[in-house]
Amino acid sequence: MVSGVAAMLLNTVVLAAGYPIYLHFLGYEQYGVWLVLATVLTFSQLGNLGINQAVTKLVAEEYGRGDTLAIQQYVTTALAILGLSGIVVLSGLLVLRGPIVAAFNL
Repeated sequence: MVSGVAAMLLNTVVLAAGYPIYLHFLGYEQYGVWLVLATVLTFSQLGNLGINQAVTKLVAEEYGRGDTLAIQQYVTTALAILGLSGIVVLSGLLVLRGPIVAAFNL
């Protein structure tokens, strides 16, 4: 828990120190575009649905039991779900790309 808090604090410090550097090299307009892209990519990661963590736990348990068939089933199912959710998120972004660009005047 302490390492998680320390990592979060370090991340916050690095991000806060990075803002002046980004603004200096990119300028306000390009930095704004960068933030919009970062936000869109962050929202696109919502399709993950926590599957990565669940599969890691389940695969570790099955590995401990020596059940390679169950590992294959978990990984295959996870890839199918992530692929489908990725297609849904990508389709949504492609459909909404016009309104997104118009809303931010890009």
